[in-house]
Amino acid sequence: MDPLQLTILTYFFIITLAVLIIGLLTYGIIRVNFPNTLPTQSGRVNIDKLNFADLIGMGMFIALFVAALYSAYQTDPTKAKPDITISHLLSGVIVQFFMVALCIGMVFMRVNPAKFLGLKWSSWKRDIWVIPAGIIICYVLIIAINQVTGYHLWISKLLGEENMQQDVVKMLRESEDPKLLIAMAIGATVIAPICEEIVFRGYIYASIKRFSDRYFAAILSSLIFAFVHLHVAPLLPLTVLAIILCIAYERSGSIWAPIGIHAIFNSITVGAILFTEHIPS
Repeated sequence: MDPLQLTILTYFFIITLAVLIIGLLTYGIIRVNFPNTLPTQSGRVNIDKLNFADLIGMGMFIALFVAALYSAYQTDPTKAKPDITISHLLSGVIVQFFMVALCIGMVFMRVNPAKFLGLKWSSWKRDIWVIPAGIIICYVLIIAINQVTGYHLWISKLLGEENMQQDVVKMLRESEDPKLLIAMAIGATVIAPICEEIVFRGYIYASIKRFSDRYFAAILSSLIFAFVHLHVAPLLPLTVLAIILCIAYERSGSIWAPIGIHAIFNSITVGAILFTEHIPS
């Protein structure tokens, strides 16, 4: 990763972490001294069984994210990046499964994980519209923000057009290995949506909400989600996507809603790349 991106990501993470810590402390002080002045914690996301142990849980995840940033600093930007292999993808899957296991381990002694995440989506017939609505709103907002702010053009000038794509997107475009393409597609459209939603919406969002409110939690957990992808260009669109996912989670009360939106969003991206780059005209 080039030094400019690392610098931007580092400051982005420091500012996000500072706002998170100061915000949680402020909410705590206000909630103790002026309990009726804060927005309600109501919603359909279950936070009743979360407690101060989950602050430690969030700290553990933040430590993992710091380690990922530190690892990026250890790479030599002057050397060519090694090609992504199935072994690299498998390592990433193992890390994702570890984070899911950490989430479940933090809550299973206090609450049934299936109940905590709303896996039994009893209201799905009434709330299934959340998934297509979330997809449409997400694309409309991302396109509108880009058109109004000129975000993509500004970022491309800042980073250079060659640094606009994430490594996995470049590999999807450039790889000619069918097995690797299939593995990457499955990882992006199935494994990542399930694991990332359990971690970021199911646990991190809920934990922040427990000590603040759903608005603060949606924004801060979304900024953390965007940062973890360790690429500057998609910071804004990923933040928008993550906020939509938080809203879908609250509206439905089930983690299946954000998983569905996330999976379809990634599937559209992967499908477009495979269709334009690998299917003969």
